[in-house]
Amino acid sequence: MKNTHQVKVEFAKAKKQADNIDALAGKIEKNRGKLSDCKLNLSGYWDGDNSFVYRRKMGDREKELDSIILRLRTIAETIRQVAKTSYEAEMKAIKIAQERTCKK
Repeated sequence: MKNTHQVKVEFAKAKKQADNIDALAGKIEKNRGKLSDCKLNLSGYWDGDNSFVYRRKMGDREKELDSIILRLRTIAETIRQVAKTSYEAEMKAIKIAQERTCKK
């Protein structure tokens, strides 16, 4: 069975991993914004059918990036929820084990 220190360390690691995933989502979101800005600027300098097709494809990439960002944030939140639930359950188990040991 784990001790309280091990449980706390694992909980901290899980939170850190979730924070790293959130940071990655933030970086992707920032670059998605840059892509959007480029698309807007491009429309001012390039006309014609090819321009329309290219900007539509850029719009498709923006939607894909939005989906990735949402999934990453969902994953990070799920990690946090699972880590919290596990932390609470393991700490409760440790407490019960300690109480049983003291009763002997």
